[in-house]
Amino acid sequence: MDVSYQVGQPPSAGNAGDLLRLAPTQEVQWEEMCAESPANPGASRNLVMGCRVFQGRLDDGRFDAAVAGVIRRHDALRLVFEHVGLDPTMRARDDVAIPLSRHDVRGPRADEDANALLWRMYTAPFDAGAQPWWRMSIIRLNDEKHVVSVLFSHVVADGFSCAVFFRDLVAHYVGTSASLPPAPSMQEIIARQQQRYATTPERLDFWRKQVASIFEISRLLPDRRPPLVDALRRKFVFFDLAEDCVVGVRRTAWRARTTPFVTLLSAYHLTLSLMTGKRATLIVTSTTGRRDALDRAAVFQMASYPYVVLDVADDDTLLGLARRAHANLDAAIANVMPYTELAAAVNPAFGASRPWPDVNLVDGIFHSWPHSGDEIVAPGLVVTPVDNPVPPPSETIVGPRRGVPPSGDLPPELAGCRPGLTVSVERDSCVVFFNDQLYSEAAMDRFVAAFTWLAERFASAPDLKVRQVADDFETRFGVIDPVMEQTQ
Repeated sequence: MDVSYQVGQPPSAGNAGDLLRLAPTQEVQWEEMCAESPANPGASRNLVMGCRVFQGRLDDGRFDAAVAGVIRRHDALRLVFEHVGLDPTMRARDDVAIPLSRHDVRGPRADEDANALLWRMYTAPFDAGAQPWWRMSIIRLNDEKHVVSVLFSHVVADGFSCAVFFRDLVAHYVGTSASLPPAPSMQEIIARQQQRYATTPERLDFWRKQVASIFEISRLLPDRRPPLVDALRRKFVFFDLAEDCVVGVRRTAWRARTTPFVTLLSAYHLTLSLMTGKRATLIVTSTTGRRDALDRAAVFQMASYPYVVLDVADDDTLLGLARRAHANLDAAIANVMPYTELAAAVNPAFGASRPWPDVNLVDGIFHSWPHSGDEIVAPGLVVTPVDNPVPPPSETIVGPRRGVPPSGDLPPELAGCRPGLTVSVERDSCVVFFNDQLYSEAAMDRFVAAFTWLAERFASAPDLKVRQVADDFETRFGVIDPVMEQTQ
């Protein structure tokens, strides 16, 4: 049996908040959403989902009151986009309904039915209007086991926010919310970000110098050219790094005075450089953007996206690349600024080309999986993180169909279809994501093999020079392969 309904009462009564423009950290998400779905950015698949198993009997009334308490605490959960366009306005309202649905799937297929429900929750678009762009569900598996999920449009909240949301939810449910740290208001968040991300002549000059030559050489291009593709279609290929590689990457990171993540980022830079023949590559990565306790108490899109340039020379050692990537990442973080102003500074045609998301700016994407959060133990309740749903065999995401040029780079509306890479928190496994209507399995197998081989070189022989590695790479993979034909 599947019983579903929405809790329709607002969490409180009162006046709507001030009309606001996007915070600096929301801009990059919004630009991507407008490119993916211009008519309704809420239909973008730029989403964040968190799932937890609640072990213990749940009281519906107390649970609804707890959700209402979390909504009152965080303005982002009451944000409504009143004007939807390239420069939207939003307002934190007090009269929004609680977007909670309940489902009962007790029975022999409980796990499969729960996964299907969560997948449908994930694929349903958000609509502009009177409701916020997030939703949650509670699925009863048996009398003492429920799956509780929360889904955010990424412009509302980031991966870190999921752990904050569930921590606050449990605190309100068990009656310990008075001990929670203060949460910032939306006005506080925006004011703090405007100061932190301020546009200055020095920052503008930094990014113009960093990105000056990036647009002049083509990027990793697709080997498939169908007339039309589904712009939102993505395939995910998971792969592991060998244990000796993981250990070696840690050792190299220690020698370079950096982290395993940055060491793997350096390997990804070199992968793109050797596969495309491009000496300097630009990769976007991410940080939590949360610098103090007030930041860490917020449910909001706080994540920051620094752009890291790495210029590779023949005489560089792999260890040297890791050190320079670390320094360049530090410099990028120190020069963060609102995306629209950065993009306008490096691309004179930005205003006329919008929506122009940052996937058009970069050669590659390299992120870390967000930490799933810790287990929460409370009186009568144990809350455990679980994996997000996987698509059932018969279901897929259907997006807008876009035309594909017969040659050359992908247009802005398809730039997000290029391959990207995400690494696990433990840095021992990865996932490559791409549009498989544009990139073949053979092309992605080669892409994964090239990155894995280079990660192993960083792990086992960090004193090798790029020249030595490049010669071996060309023998194994070729510099420019017909499977990934480039335009020179």
